[in-house]
Amino acid sequence: AYWRREWAWLGLFAALTYTSLPNGLILLGFLLVADLCVTRPVPWRQGARLATTIGACVVGVAVATRIVAALGAPAPGGEYGVVGILRYFAFLQFTDWSRLVLILVPAGILPLVTFFRWPTLDRQARALVLVTAAYFLFFFVQAHVALHHFVPAMLLPIPVALRATTRELRSEGRWALAWCAAATVAVLLSLPRRFEVHTAARSVGATINLDVGDYATSSPDLFRHTTLLDQLFPYDWDPRVPFASYGGSPLAWNRYASHGALPAGANYQIQSARAAPPAGMHRIAADSGAVLYVRDLTRWETDLARRPPTPAGSATYFMPRGILFRGIPNAEGPPIIDVVATLERFGIDMTPVLSRLGVRR
Repeated sequence: AYWRREWAWLGLFAALTYTSLPNGLILLGFLLVADLCVTRPVPWRQGARLATTIGACVVGVAVATRIVAALGAPAPGGEYGVVGILRYFAFLQFTDWSRLVLILVPAGILPLVTFFRWPTLDRQARALVLVTAAYFLFFFVQAHVALHHFVPAMLLPIPVALRATTRELRSEGRWALAWCAAATVAVLLSLPRRFEVHTAARSVGATINLDVGDYATSSPDLFRHTTLLDQLFPYDWDPRVPFASYGGSPLAWNRYASHGALPAGANYQIQSARAAPPAGMHRIAADSGAVLYVRDLTRWETDLARRPPTPAGSATYFMPRGILFRGIPNAEGPPIIDVVATLERFGIDMTPVLSRLGVRR
């Protein structure tokens, strides 16, 4: 839409990108800069259109967020705002070359090879090469990342390859055959280590009853009070998970929990602090407005002893827990640079900066 100057479609697709992808702003910004770098003469007017569209997305979401909050509905989180993104760069690494497979394998191996045919690439393909490289490097240097951070960089090599090889695909069957062969290898490399369906969150969630808000309307009270579940099971990032204790997230358990009146099969109950304690259940924890109860303590111990298959995914995309979660010792990952500690060793006082960013030591 941008290159065809279809401005209405550009506005729609930019809005979808910005609101559906936490790093959509980065992706759109990289596209703008990349096209200005590869196109001659520089398309200032066209670039200004895209810049204006990006600005409209930022302003529109800011206004919409205030309206949503004013209506009493849950407001979007701010973890992917400017401050949130800066925090990701507090810990860096530069030697984890295994991350290169994250843009090589998912697209089918051969598409990334077309990046090296730079002289034969057209304007659009060159811009997408730069966007892919910039987006990948943006996360490559961050010490703590997750697989989904790299998804746009996994997919963008495909349109580059399609634009670079259209003529060959029409006239040379060998190129298409090579692409199919490489894609087959990529699929084999992407197969999970185990094929069991992960059902632990569903099984545990089915034994939980929540009587503190309406799940169907994403009640803020419901999500706030269900953090009490961490008194039963540790979060994913707890060092005990997964080998010493079962753990997970209330966001997953909420999906499978029952809501409303306490059913007979529920072992865990969260209810208003004003409600009468359920008969035969043990009080475990409470917050300012809700109480957590457990019916069968032995069953609780059994749930804590669950050991879902891990890691369940492909070895090609495996990320050590010390990379996924900052609070877990980095036993398998690359050397990590603590930027704040490094600057302070050089005599730079980082306290004002951290305070301004709202970061607590």
